[in-house]
Amino acid sequence: MHPTIARSRTRTEAAEPPARAGSVELPGMPGRFCLYYQPEVALRDGSIRSCEALLRWWHPDFGMVRPGLSLPGTRFAERIHDLEDWTLGEVCRQGAAWASTGAPIQIALNVTRSRLVGGRFLDSVEAALRSHGLEPSALALDVPFPALATDPVGLRRVTDGIAALGVGVVIDGVGAGASFDSLDTITADAWKVAIPGRDRRGGLHRSVGDALTRAHELGALAVAKQVEDADVLEDLALLGYDRAFGHAISPPVTAEALASILRREQSNQRPVLGRT
Repeated sequence: MHPTIARSRTRTEAAEPPARAGSVELPGMPGRFCLYYQPEVALRDGSIRSCEALLRWWHPDFGMVRPGLSLPGTRFAERIHDLEDWTLGEVCRQGAAWASTGAPIQIALNVTRSRLVGGRFLDSVEAALRSHGLEPSALALDVPFPALATDPVGLRRVTDGIAALGVGVVIDGVGAGASFDSLDTITADAWKVAIPGRDRRGGLHRSVGDALTRAHELGALAVAKQVEDADVLEDLALLGYDRAFGHAISPPVTAEALASILRREQSNQRPVLGRT
């Protein structure tokens, strides 16, 4: 097996195979694929507002691994498109299931540039929503920021189409020190901002505030991604970030675990994660 598979093992997720419900086997590939979900909370009150769907591969030799890190460069790379199709459908199925139990939550799904521009992408999104009866607003699609920087005109047509379906548009991975010029013509509901380490004086990097300001100027929520430290989370809230996700709040969890968290939040009528 390709060595990158071993290096992409997750540290916090189960090493046991996932249940057959909500997972899939692909012919010729070992193990099963499933989705984990990482909660995203409002920094104003700590309530769960969304979650990010993360594809995982349970490999019989290596346990739970990240396929995005392990599949490229292996003989399984050609199956990535099949996985993207399954993931879109599974996200819509799971979102509809949560909504039917009185715990609706928006699910954000990462989409590769090749998938976005690969033709008939919008048709596949519309078909998945219709097939599972999911309200379009319960789905958000994460568009990679580097792709917008290289092809803003082409991807604007795609993001306009996503918005026309009623699906959320999220710019994912806005980086420290990046130019925001390519985003001026993109209508997005949220920016997910990569939070770098603290500066030499122990404060947040200036670019963190710059991204917040520009996102708000363009009418988008500012979401801090992959926040690992509780003190950084507090500083982001004081700075004015709208939402955040990361291990400082919760690691990625199974669909069943997130449903339990949502039920606890509803029954307690108060947040159970993040800042309270």
